Amino acid sequence: MRKTAASLARPEATVKTTVNLPAALAQAAKRAAREDGLTFRQFLEAGLRRELAARKKVDAYRYERHTFRGEGVQPGIDPHNWEQIRSLIYEDRGG
Repeated sequence: MRKTAASLARPEATVKTTVNLPAALAQAAKRAAREDGLTFRQFLEAGLRRELAARKKVDAYRYERHTFRGEGVQPGIDPHNWEQIRSLIYEDRGG
C-alpha cells in the first residue's frame, strides 16, 4: 500500500487484543517500560516491531543454487571420503 500525504497525517489504525503472558514476564516488561519512560503498550509495540524487523533481515538472504553439468561423481571416487576428495582437489597444487 502506497502512503500518501493524507495517510501519513492520520494515525495508524489500531486493533485491541488480549494477550495472556506469564505473570513474571508481564511484571518484568512493565518495570522495563517504566524505566524507559514508556507505557506498557509502547513497550510491547516496540518489541513486536523489533522482532518483525529481525525476521525480515533473516528471511532476506537467499542462498544461490550452484549446479554443474556432468554425471555426478567420477567413477572410483567415494563421495563420503573427504580425504580422497581433498587430495584430488589439491593434486598438483602443493596441498
